[in-house]
Amino acid sequence: MSERQSNAFIKVLQSAEERSYASCRYSNNLDKIKLLSDKEYHKQVSEVGDHIPSIADSISHLKLLKAFATLKKKITKGNSDAYAIKNWQVFVTHAVRRFIVFVTALKQYLREERTSPNDEIAIFNKGFRRNEQVISILDNLLPPLDVIMVWHAFLLNPSSFYDNCVRNDILSFATFPLPLKKISESINDVTFEYSPSKELIDGYLDVIRPISNEPNDSMYDFESFSMFEGLVSIACPICKEFMVKDVPYTNDTKTGFADESFAQLKNCKDCKCDFAELITHEELRKRQLYSDVKKAVPMAGLYVYFSGRISGRDVRSRRDPQITNGVVKSKFIRHAIDDMKNKTLEESIRASLKLKQHSIPLTLILRLYFSMNLVYVTVPKGVAIWEDLVGCVLRQERFVEKMEDLNWLYNVNIRETLAEATLRYSRFFKMLTVFYPGKVLVPTLDIDLIWHTHQLSLNYYFVDCLNSKLGAVVDHDDKIESTKLDYSFEETTKLYKWKFKKEYCVCYCAYCLAVKGSVKTKLTGIFNSNSKTPNNSDVMDVKATPSFVNSVGLTHISIHNAIVIPNTFAEKRQELLMTKYNERKVDELPWQEGQANSYNHYPHLFVVPPLSPVGIGLCQAYYGSTCTGISDISSFAGNADAATNGRGCRGLIRNGIQTGVLRSGLFSI
Repeated sequence: MSERQSNAFIKVLQSAEERSYASCRYSNNLDKIKLLSDKEYHKQVSEVGDHIPSIADSISHLKLLKAFATLKKKITKGNSDAYAIKNWQVFVTHAVRRFIVFVTALKQYLREERTSPNDEIAIFNKGFRRNEQVISILDNLLPPLDVIMVWHAFLLNPSSFYDNCVRNDILSFATFPLPLKKISESINDVTFEYSPSKELIDGYLDVIRPISNEPNDSMYDFESFSMFEGLVSIACPICKEFMVKDVPYTNDTKTGFADESFAQLKNCKDCKCDFAELITHEELRKRQLYSDVKKAVPMAGLYVYFSGRISGRDVRSRRDPQITNGVVKSKFIRHAIDDMKNKTLEESIRASLKLKQHSIPLTLILRLYFSMNLVYVTVPKGVAIWEDLVGCVLRQERFVEKMEDLNWLYNVNIRETLAEATLRYSRFFKMLTVFYPGKVLVPTLDIDLIWHTHQLSLNYYFVDCLNSKLGAVVDHDDKIESTKLDYSFEETTKLYKWKFKKEYCVCYCAYCLAVKGSVKTKLTGIFNSNSKTPNNSDVMDVKATPSFVNSVGLTHISIHNAIVIPNTFAEKRQELLMTKYNERKVDELPWQEGQANSYNHYPHLFVVPPLSPVGIGLCQAYYGSTCTGISDISSFAGNADAATNGRGCRGLIRNGIQTGVLRSGLFSI
C-alpha cells in the first residue's frame, strides 16, 4: 500500500470544514430546516434532497465501518467457525442491551415533558423541534463502539426506528444525527481502533450511571469477550417486574437468553401475571402482544405501516380513518384476547386474523410479533424496543464485508469516487422520491453507501423525503426476499439509463454482466450476441471512471438486506433465477456470497436467524415476503378480492389503505 493511497482519505478529512458534517451543522444550527405543509408543497417542491451527505461525512462513515470490522476481528479473533459466530452473536446481544441501557438512561436524564405515545403528531412536532438540552448532552458524549454499532444499524431501518422512538416518546434522541465527525476523530487512521477522549467517555458514563450498577454497563471497552460470562435478569413485558434472575446468555444446554431454545422457569415472585411459568422467547413475545393490546400504547409497527406523519402525502389525506390503534386493538380483543394465556402466540394471532374486515392491516402489524427479539426486558424499566436489533447488526455485516473487500477507504481517488457516488445517489434519490414511487429500486454499492450516510442523520433524511413529491419517508428496511432483487435490479438499471442517459452498473462480475445483457435493445443484442465479456475498449472506458475498482466494482448490486423465505414459492423463484442466468455461468448469486452468509449454515445459533428470519411454520403469515406487505398479501391471502375491493394492490393505494410504507427502501407499493 503506497503512502499516497494510505493518506488520501486522511487529507480529505483534514481539509474538511466543520460545516461539512451534518452533525455539526445540526448541533450549531447552521441549517434552515423546514418541513413543508401539504399546502406549501404545491408551491415549493425540491426535486432532490437538500441535505445529501458530504464527502467528509461519507469518508467518516467508511472509517466507522472499518472500526466495526476491527471490533469483530478482535472479539472473534478472526475466526468464522460456529463457536466464533455464537460468541459474536452473544456479544451483539450484549451490545443491544447496552444500547437500550443508554437510551433508557438518556430518557430519564433528559426528563422531557411527556406526551401520549398515541398522539403521534404531537410527538413528531416535539421531536423535530430543536431541543438545546438534548443537543448539549449528546454533543458532549460518545458511547462505546459496540453501542454505536447498534445505534448505526437501527438508524438504517428508519421507519422502525421512528416507530420505536415515537412509542417510547424519545424522538428527540432519534433526530440527533450520528456524530460522524467526533466518531471519526476517535478512530485511529491506521489501526482503526476506537479511542474517544476522556471527556466524551465521562459524558457517556455520567448519563448511564444513575440507572445501572452493572459493571458490564460501565465497562467502556472490551479487550476480550466470553459468551459464557455475564448474567441477566428478565422482566415481564406486562407488569415490568422481574420473573427470572441470573440467566446466562448461553450455556451447554442452549437454554440461555441468547439461545433460540431459551427456556427458564420463573424463580422470582415479583411478577404476578397469570401466564406460563416457563419463560421462553415465544412466551415473552406473547406477553408483549398482550401488553400492547391491553395498555395505552400503540401496537408495535403501527407507525411503520399506518403513520399520520411519515406515510405518503396522498395517503395521509385519504387514509381509512378506521385503521387506527384503537380499531386494531378492539378487533384483536374481540377475537383473541380472552383465551390468549392458554394459546400459543401463533394460535392467538391466527384467531384474530379470521376477521375479514381489516385483515390486511392486522396481518401487517401482528406478524411483527413472530420475529421480535425482546432484549429490552433484561434492562430494569428499559424502553420497550420491539425490533430485532441483533439481526439488524448482523445483516449490516454483509455491507461492511463488501466495503472491506473493495478497500474503498484506501482508494487513491477517493475524493473523486465519492463525488461521483454522491451524484449518482442524488439521481437515485430523485427516482425514489419524484419519478417512480411505485417501483422497487435496488441500489448499487456506491449509491448504498451514500444512502446509508444520509439516513444516519434522521432529521435531515426525513425532511428531504417529506419535502419531496412523494411526501413520504422512503424506508430502507433491511429485509427483502433475495430473489425479488433480481428483476428489480434489472428494472432499476433500465430506468436509470433511460432517465439520465448514463450507465447504472459498470461492474463486470458475471451477475452484473447478465443484468446488463438483459437490458440491451434487441438490435444491440443481435450485434453482440456472441460477446460474453466486454471488449478491451469497454474495459479501458470503465477503468477511466472513478467507480471502477476491479472486476467487482463499486456499482455492483448491494444485497446486504437479502434474506431467504423458507417456502416452496421462494424456492421456485430461486430455480427460475438460476435457470435464467445459466447461460452466463453464474454459479453463485451475490446474496450467496460473503462470510456473513455463513449465518445460514448455523440458524440454530440465533434467537431470530438474521438471514432467514421467518421460520417454516410461519411462512403463511408472510405470504412469500417479509418486505412488501400489501402486494403479496393481496395475492396470497384468503378472500383477496374483498381485501382489495377487486382492484388489486394499486386499488389499495388509491383508497388509502396502503400507507406508502416503502418497506426495505427497495420499496414496493
